[in-house]
Amino acid sequence: MPTRLRPNTSSANTLLTRGTVPRDLPTNSQINSINLGSSNVKLVTGSNDMSIKLWDMQSNEAIQDITRAHDDLVKEVLFTDRSESLLVSAGYDRMVKLWDTRMATPLVASGEHETAVECICFGKTKDQLVAAYGNSCAVWDLRQLFAQGPTLTLRPHLKAILTQAYDHVRERIITGSADSMLKFIDPDVLFPIQYSVEREGTVLDQDGLAANRLRHRRQQFGICAGNERRVDHHPHAADRGGEDGQRDRE
Repeated sequence: MPTRLRPNTSSANTLLTRGTVPRDLPTNSQINSINLGSSNVKLVTGSNDMSIKLWDMQSNEAIQDITRAHDDLVKEVLFTDRSESLLVSAGYDRMVKLWDTRMATPLVASGEHETAVECICFGKTKDQLVAAYGNSCAVWDLRQLFAQGPTLTLRPHLKAILTQAYDHVRERIITGSADSMLKFIDPDVLFPIQYSVEREGTVLDQDGLAANRLRHRRQQFGICAGNERRVDHHPHAADRGGEDGQRDRE
């Protein structure tokens, strides 16, 4: 049933719905990322002012402010699946950081990349984190607290990766890039790129990623959509244990 407003019989309109109307929450800086915890009580934001803020959705108040969480803007923040007290952030300072908001000094560990980190997502397990930076992505094991570097580094694109997601059904990483390529990556094989879908224009966001995933599924069954071309089984670069990889030249 749509929300309706009663006649204004008091200083404020009253909604004929359950609960209260959340008020606007100013943060004094551009917000680049938000993530709602699994209990729908806590919200975390990452902003241009390099801060990470934790919000209580019941009181609509900021309950924790990690100022200067990064040395540049915070691009993405995510709660971990293990606890709403644990969260991961990525910044343009090239860092990915793990935080425990129960601690007085919440920073637990951090890992550095060659360039600014554009996006992060969780991988096959709760402890596997995928960070995209430049035309590369690194797979980290959070249990090692970044002490030993990434477990795998991939360079699947010719231009910057702008968005990514993890397909838990098929156990693969999906990346979208400024090179107009959508790539499907199996991190458990030596040459992890299974195939790519080439399309006109840059893949910019999750909506574009979802649309291209649907087109890929059509192509799997022999149906071509739009101006796309499927590129099969090219041996793309994979770096394991710190070895230098060869950039994808397709």
